[in-house]
Amino acid sequence: MKLLRLTTNKSDCVFNETLNEDLILQPNSKIALKNISIQSNKSKIQITGVNDTIRYKLKGNNDASLVVCHLSHRNYPDPHGNDILEDITLALNKQVYKDGTGKEVGSQWNASIENGKQTQIEYRQSPVKDISDSVYAEKYGISSNINRNNTGVYSVTDNNKGFVYNRYDVCRGFGIFRMKINSMSTDITGGELVFGFLNKNPATAIVESENNFLYFAKIKNTSTPIQLNSNGTLTGNPIANYTLEWSVQHNLVIIKLYNALGNELDRKQYIMQEDELYPYILWKASAETKPTIKLVKFCGNPFHMDPYTASVTDENQLGVIPSQDTKASKMFLQIDSIELATFLGYTTNRFPDNGGILIKSNWVIPSTSSYLKYSLADSFIVEMLNLSLDSYDTSQNQRKNILATIPQDDDDEKVLYNEPYPIFIDLRNNKKITLRNIQLRILREDYSPLEIQGQATMTLLLD
Repeated sequence: MKLLRLTTNKSDCVFNETLNEDLILQPNSKIALKNISIQSNKSKIQITGVNDTIRYKLKGNNDASLVVCHLSHRNYPDPHGNDILEDITLALNKQVYKDGTGKEVGSQWNASIENGKQTQIEYRQSPVKDISDSVYAEKYGISSNINRNNTGVYSVTDNNKGFVYNRYDVCRGFGIFRMKINSMSTDITGGELVFGFLNKNPATAIVESENNFLYFAKIKNTSTPIQLNSNGTLTGNPIANYTLEWSVQHNLVIIKLYNALGNELDRKQYIMQEDELYPYILWKASAETKPTIKLVKFCGNPFHMDPYTASVTDENQLGVIPSQDTKASKMFLQIDSIELATFLGYTTNRFPDNGGILIKSNWVIPSTSSYLKYSLADSFIVEMLNLSLDSYDTSQNQRKNILATIPQDDDDEKVLYNEPYPIFIDLRNNKKITLRNIQLRILREDYSPLEIQGQATMTLLLD
């Protein structure tokens, strides 16, 4: 039996050792791994002004539609848990909104991990849906709490509370929710209506107080202005045929008030911290007044709606409704930095490589390799490069020159492995071999390269 110690300083963990004298391997020799010592190079990236830019187009050759996004400047992986994919999602969505019309309406981006380790950047567009003529109300308490007539107008019965909500959160690129006020009593002692958002799905929550609302408007009667939360108050008295619109533009919530002619009267803008916002409407009625509304438009989160596609209905009932373009258009996305694209697992930094790709409502951009943050392996493969072994890998459906698998991870960047009972693998040599060079490499479990730092050491046994 012979012992052979090998070392390498190559960052790709390839061992390529030339011997000073012949090493004779007799026919039908065997070889085994005894131990190995590696310090892996955990993948990191620093985002600065040099590599922070991603750009895309939603509208083909229209130069004005070029969107430029900038990522936060920090090191990734971030010790505070901020993942670069979250930052990419926020940056892409933050710039979706331009003029509130056309392709932007209902558009949303999402960067995620698929298949365990691969980056996936995805675009979806959710059509604006007219929900006034659909089954929409969810009742609280007894069934008589909410009334809905055949034209989609909702009201609450006397001296009761009721609510209506949407179980889908609003699109986070540029989403909208519109409510038309059908009637309001002039009696100041009457009921009230509160519209706002919840940050948890109201299908699983009971809400009876406006204290649970976010970015809300309270409507009492025609002589009282719309009252917002503590951030401010809108001016203008809500009367019949006035419209309230909430638009969600990445990290902003903008509340607008339109009159019966479709003219914008006022607006308020809030910085949004919540990940998801579910539209929610709360009524309180009395014998004197019953505020009624018509839910006119909703543009939901295309990554949460099932299905997120729907036919777009007639939008003429409110002249100021954003005009949405759901036709296919040529799009592209470009990660300016090759370094960042590689870190995310992409072999190119522009999608498509040239020109644009015709996209209607869904575009998936998967990486070809693992996102390097997730390249930590649960095991490693030791592969011979210049000796043929009698070993097989069913995941590859073929024979592979695998000397050993190392059942350890590199979470702490170190792999120290010693096999107390080495397993010898047959060399496929029917004749004597005179060996002056030996080549091996260590790979991750998916056969992707392992990047190391410093010196790696391996000990082999030959028999």
